[in-house]
Amino acid sequence: PHSLTMIPYHTLEESKDALGRNLTFAETVWFNYSAKKSDFVLHCHNTLFLCLFYSIAPIPFALIELSGCKKLNKYKIQPSVKRTFLEMFKCYKYVIKTFIIAVGPLQIVSYPFIKLEAIETHSGYEFPWSFTKYIPFYGGPTYHDYHHSVGGTSQGNFASVFTYCDYIYGTQKGYQYKKRIYENMSPSNTFNKVE
Repeated sequence: PHSLTMIPYHTLEESKDALGRNLTFAETVWFNYSAKKSDFVLHCHNTLFLCLFYSIAPIPFALIELSGCKKLNKYKIQPSVKRTFLEMFKCYKYVIKTFIIAVGPLQIVSYPFIKLEAIETHSGYEFPWSFTKYIPFYGGPTYHDYHHSVGGTSQGNFASVFTYCDYIYGTQKGYQYKKRIYENMSPSNTFNKVE
């Protein structure tokens, strides 16, 4: 029943045992709220949290601006610019509208693709029809296997999605070396290709 959920524990007791301590009040509330929800439903909360954050975080700055306190002008980047409440509210509405219309659906639609990419990356198979072949700089399952094989012993190899970082920092050499050795072992070996 919990295969689609983020939390691997079925009860608060299991969680306490795994942590070796009692859960905090906030952890208990979150467990009770989220334990039976799927990862996708929890992922959809990001849009809500984003709107909540962008609604609450600007309040102190809006109050400072509306107070007209001259002492704080020395900290203002553009002290000659003054905004009214209506101007600030218009900006706020525009930002929230953008989140609801663009960011929210993008987050919701991206979730299944991120999961598919993660499943493929960890599958150990590199199929020729994979949609990830169309992602620029994508390393694929073979590159990701190398990422796991070097683990903490390497100062690089940023996994299958961040291969461009390896090229920037020159840390892709270990992977290329292993690939050459593997392919030289037998002419029929192909390290990163499916025939």
